[in-house]
Amino acid sequence: MVQFAELLEEPIDKFYFTGTFLTIANIVVSLFLFLKAEWISKKLIKTDKEIITELSPKSLSKVILITVGIVWLATSIYLIPEFLEYCIQLTSQLNGNENADISDFSAAKYIIRTIIALILIFRIEKISNWIIKRI
Repeated sequence: MVQFAELLEEPIDKFYFTGTFLTIANIVVSLFLFLKAEWISKKLIKTDKEIITELSPKSLSKVILITVGIVWLATSIYLIPEFLEYCIQLTSQLNGNENADISDFSAAKYIIRTIIALILIFRIEKISNWIIKRI
């Protein structure tokens, strides 16, 4: 199992440290935003009249939610190599390798933040309506 972890770890390090991963992630996110710009704008703004009106609590909550969601999702994408390395080290230790050094990475926090970011992005209308009802 140790050999498997070493073989898998080296290409990931090369992929990560050369900036290839960040370049690919940047291209994917940029293409998504470019191709889905109209869909995203429809999620954020339902009518053209909302663009003209002043900032309302609902639109402000949408801006805050979408910003937090995008920042958390970008952080999750950036931390994918560390998450994979953590999983490899954890698997190695669970398979009996006592010399495996598990890095200080909070997998639960990573998974929860990624899920919450996706919920914030894709359920923004329902969440902002719930916030407005509470205000």
